[in-house]
Amino acid sequence: MANRSKFLPTSDLGLIKTISQQVENIPINAFIFHVSRCGSTLLSQCLSAVSTNIVVAEAPILDEILQNSLHKSEEEIELLFKETLKILGQKRHEENLFFVKLDSWHLNNYEQLRKWFPNTPFYFLIREPKAVIQSHQKRRGIHMIPGYLPTTSTNVIVKQEHFENFDLYTADVLEIFYQKIALILAFKNSLDVVFDYKNSPEKMIYTFNTLINNQLIDLESMVKRTNYHSKFPNQSFSEENPDWTDFPHTSCLQHYLKLEMYE
Repeated sequence: MANRSKFLPTSDLGLIKTISQQVENIPINAFIFHVSRCGSTLLSQCLSAVSTNIVVAEAPILDEILQNSLHKSEEEIELLFKETLKILGQKRHEENLFFVKLDSWHLNNYEQLRKWFPNTPFYFLIREPKAVIQSHQKRRGIHMIPGYLPTTSTNVIVKQEHFENFDLYTADVLEIFYQKIALILAFKNSLDVVFDYKNSPEKMIYTFNTLINNQLIDLESMVKRTNYHSKFPNQSFSEENPDWTDFPHTSCLQHYLKLEMYE
């Protein structure tokens, strides 16, 4: 950002607390977790189709707080995170619902976030690994590039073969994500719900609405948005179903299949 503006930031983190105390905000209604390329962007856009919803998707400041607050106590990080949410959830007009889609690697912050938000619904989106990998082959996310993010983000130790085969690295990251979600769902918290994108985007909307006690309005507009590509909103969406016969990352696939028992 320093190269994009002639202005230099001079405020410190204390400004967040000051601003958060001055705004009228909407409490968080749900967090959206995901394994990437599994409908989370589409869900965010569907929710955004209704003007009474505030939707924040993968805000860099939230990642910065979760990943880089090394010199702060747990209590300080929690307070900073919640104060930032107040600013992001600021009421502008007639909004009454507030949703936050986190980065996929924030699955590893589950225990921390669940402790901070014990009464908030957590929605987990998954998808079959071959479809996820195929999507990243077209446009790879930063978390699926070996060495781009610190190991603490993905919990995958980068190996030489990962640089030779990015798909292998993506499969290893996905396997960790699937394992993490299985551990989370084993707790059987009624506020933690998993949805597989293969079950249709339309059903994704209704399942999410059920989790938040049917608070959504104008579901028709949201469902209409599911007919279009999440990355290219003006394009109708269609894709082929993955063929498992030539999928080489068997361990990753097995951990995905284990999640089906929780649906």
